Amino acid sequence: MDRLEALGVKGGFRQRGGEITRLETFTDAAFAFAVTMLVVAGGRVPGSYAELMRSLQEIPAFAASFALIVMFWHGHVQWSRRFGLEDGRSTLLSTLLVFAILVYIVPLKVLFGQMFAWMSGGRLGQPFPLADAAELTRLFVVYGVGYTAMTGTLLLLNTHAYSRRAELRLDEREAFETRATVWQWVLLGIPGPVSVALALLTPPSIGMWSGFAYATLPIVMPLFGVLASRRAAAKRLS
Repeated sequence: MDRLEALGVKGGFRQRGGEITRLETFTDAAFAFAVTMLVVAGGRVPGSYAELMRSLQEIPAFAASFALIVMFWHGHVQWSRRFGLEDGRSTLLSTLLVFAILVYIVPLKVLFGQMFAWMSGGRLGQPFPLADAAELTRLFVVYGVGYTAMTGTLLLLNTHAYSRRAELRLDEREAFETRATVWQWVLLGIPGPVSVALALLTPPSIGMWSGFAYATLPIVMPLFGVLASRRAAAKRLS
């Protein structure tokens, strides 16, 4: 029996990375460490009822940050399982992903804490002391650079896998799914540079709203999913 035919299949995609590699273990450990940095109350047991209530106020910001980290982690897990690549470029890009998440986690936590504090009038989240609107725009720049680095790395990993489709023996459906995943990360990544550009190129009174560039994702991504499914159905790949 052909070794490829013996592989497990998930979602119509043969799982070429069935065994957990050292590269994947290293990446998983980095994401796990990033999550520990998000722990409510900083991992410290509250010393009073007031401290407990303040720590519970951080739950929405923690949940949002955790969900975003899981999205990036799952993107790398999916890539690892589908392709099982561990060549030089894959190692370099995965290492860059680890570096990006460890740098990105601090502005991520700060920004979500600030966002929920603003939305709830200070009842949720943990406001970050900012002197003026200019500092808020610079915070969006830092966050946007980290976000773009994360989405860009996963985009490059999937593009690299697609470039080796002949060697990996991707069938028509697998090639289509890989192209769709590349476009998925393109669309997920676009708000990052858009937000950074708005924050850098507009006055602080306008740049302070640059974070709303990410609000397009709940509309764009489901629409992309529907269009991709229809395209797959038209090609009779589903």
